[in-house]
Amino acid sequence: MRRHGALVQAKGVLLGYLEQAYRARASVAVLGAAGAGPQWLSQTRRATQRIPDWLETLGAGGGTPLMESLTQAHEWLQQHRRHHGNGRVNIALLTDGRIRAWTSLPRLDASILVIDAERAPVRLGRARQLAIDLQAAYCHIDELPAGKLE
Repeated sequence: MRRHGALVQAKGVLLGYLEQAYRARASVAVLGAAGAGPQWLSQTRRATQRIPDWLETLGAGGGTPLMESLTQAHEWLQQHRRHHGNGRVNIALLTDGRIRAWTSLPRLDASILVIDAERAPVRLGRARQLAIDLQAAYCHIDELPAGKLE
């Protein structure tokens, strides 16, 4: 995701999402998935107006642990539902789709948007297939509507 400006654009999308959550007084949790394994960058808490420290250091680096990240998101979602009920939960999955094949995916009982950040000249289109397999909405990062992520 580092090439072709995708990482910078992805950080901008994430920042926009955090600002939107702040204005809506919504809680946000951010799970990063780069390198060796998924890592919680921000646990569930109300979005704040300040830019989080982890956003600047957020990187990319091949070997995306997709299955581990989705499994962890599934477990978090179950725990969240036990503690907070069945309120609306939105999941935005930001990926360049440069991931290995998957066999099965955990069921994420939430509204999911897969944002495809693949900007290479030769596109694999795996993010679109991931959205289909997750029964999620799909949007390419270049086609995101201004202002809202829904």
